[in-house]
Amino acid sequence: MNARRFGRWMTLAAHLLTAAMLVVSVGMGLARPGVDAPAMRYRSAMAAYETRQWPQAFEALSDLADAGHPAAARVAEMMVRQGPALFGQRFDVSAERVARWERLSGGGALVTSRETGGRTADSLSIAQAALAR
Repeated sequence: MNARRFGRWMTLAAHLLTAAMLVVSVGMGLARPGVDAPAMRYRSAMAAYETRQWPQAFEALSDLADAGHPAAARVAEMMVRQGPALFGQRFDVSAERVARWERLSGGGALVTSRETGGRTADSLSIAQAALAR
């Protein structure tokens, strides 16, 4: 009878341990989306960019750039500087904000021409494009 009681206690302890592990796993899963949220937001912004939804793409990219996302800063900076030529519209932001994005992105968005299919080998930096004008 003692062995039977011990077996029941062990079964109960195993169930409690399993339930506790499930609660911890669910809690970790719920906390994790916050870690991947910037990457998901960047992919969404770039999807808008690729489908030529320029205002939506710029809004999402500029928010990400302001939050410290270097790749978003590079694209948002390029959109500001090349807006009328490449996108047919202006994206008005302060010079200080663009300067922050430039520092964050490493100092120079790439400008690619449509004729090159976006290949970076034929790309110019913003500074080179400004000097060429």
